[in-house]
Amino acid sequence: MQRLTNIIWSLDNKYIICSSDEMNLRIWKSNASEKLGVLKRREKIALDYSEKLKSKFAYHPEIKKIQQHRHVPKYIHHTKNQKFLMIEAKKRREDNRRKYSKPGTVPYKSERRNYIVREDE
Repeated sequence: MQRLTNIIWSLDNKYIICSSDEMNLRIWKSNASEKLGVLKRREKIALDYSEKLKSKFAYHPEIKKIQQHRHVPKYIHHTKNQKFLMIEAKKRREDNRRKYSKPGTVPYKSERRNYIVREDE
């Protein structure tokens, strides 16, 4: 998988579907430790018990650290960080443009309006 073109969540939030420029689709579990398929009674009881333990001891720092750790593929993590930097740089440029230009010449545009490409009537 070279470059990701799209990443979406499934409607039930159990899976993440990503596509690449090589015309590949990959399906990932959103909760990596979750088992697929039908659970036996014993497995269901064990999972419920572990969830109750997590909720009971959620305030402990070690449990918080375990719960907050998420493994994300390196490329996705790197791309997310790059996008964040690009958005911050764009905001900084717009602020500087407003700061050093004549008042009222550079209008404020809401974030929602920035991403609208075309409106159909």
